[in-house]
Parts: sequence; C-alpha cells; structure tokens
Amino acid sequence: MFHMREIKIGESICVIVLLFSGLVTCSGVFGSPLTDDVATLETLSENIPSDYRIPIDFITKDVGGACWLYVNLYKVESSLRTLALKFGNLSTNKANITIFITMLQGFRFTLEGEELEVTMQTFECHYKRVKWPTRRYFNHVKEVLAVAGSTLGEFRHCTPPPCQTPAAPPFTPGQSRQKNGMNGAIHGLLAVLIIPCMALLVLSVKIVS
Repeated sequence: MFHMREIKIGESICVIVLLFSGLVTCSGVFGSPLTDDVATLETLSENIPSDYRIPIDFITKDVGGACWLYVNLYKVESSLRTLALKFGNLSTNKANITIFITMLQGFRFTLEGEELEVTMQTFECHYKRVKWPTRRYFNHVKEVLAVAGSTLGEFRHCTPPPCQTPAAPPFTPGQSRQKNGMNGAIHGLLAVLIIPCMALLVLSVKIVS
C-alpha cells in the first residue's frame, strides 16, 4: 500500500511538472531541463532591465562540494517566488517564472525532504546574500536546473567545511601613533584643568579662614 502511494505521488508530480514545463518524462526519471524552454530564461533576462538587481542566497561550488545542488536548489526556488511577486497575475514574466518554480519543486520532491532541510541547516553559515544583475542571476538558475536535471534523485550526504570566524581588523603603526597622540592630548588637558582648580581651592580655604 505504501509502495502504491509512492507511485501515485510520483505520477502526480510528473503530471504537474509536465503540464507547466513539458521538460520531463513520467518514466520515473527526470529528463534534462535544458530543452527548448531554456529560451524562456533568455526571454526573462531580456524582459527585465539589465541594471535590476535580484536578491538571492547562494553557496559557491568550492564550499558546497557534492552538496552544491542541494544547498542551492530551494534558495533559487525561493528567490524566483519573490521575483514573481513583482509582476501582476496576467504578466507573461510571472507565468514564465512559475514554470521554473514548478520545475524546481519537482526536482526537490524527488529528494528526501528532511535530509535536504538538515543539509541546508548545516551549511547555514556559508550562505552569501547577493544581488545579481538579471543575466548573472538567470545563468545561475540555468546552471542549477542543469545539475538538477542530471541528478536522479540520489541524495549525497556531505559534511560542510568549518564556519569562518570574522577576521580582526589589521593592525597598523599609524593607528597606534594616533591612539597614543589622543591619550597624550587627554592627559595634557586634564593637567591644564587641575592647576586652576587647585588654585581656586587654595583661595577658597584662605577666604574661609
């Protein structure tokens, strides 16, 4: 019964993705997303001003390693969702963006949900928040889709590198001289203020006497 349920879920996912993109087959294995609809990414890139900056969280390949796809898959989907909200419901851009959101969902559903979430959490400190111009952004989307299309739902367990600690600001001799100069000026000012105060105190004692 559980096996039949898995088959029905898998078939439903295939049908949804097929309806929106026509880029997969329902043989149980996703086909490569790099078919004719890749031109839609080019269209999106042309329709959005080149100086527009699209925010996204991502992890570089040298840090992500074998988990590069897993740690970037949902972040791309999330970023596309945010971008889609910038357009009206009748916008062609929104419809095209929805195609790729659905594709990414389909790829993500082939992976183990809990494992994917745990992996993203272990890499949390390595995410970089950037704002890319449209062409750079959609090239990243295209690359994630290409890697996802060649992944047959196999989840690779991997360990992230250690989190980097913030580096201390470099020490320069000029900073030391500046600090010493400020300390000397403060001491000099205190000395100038103490002398009149002492004189005033002595005068006050004499007057009282």
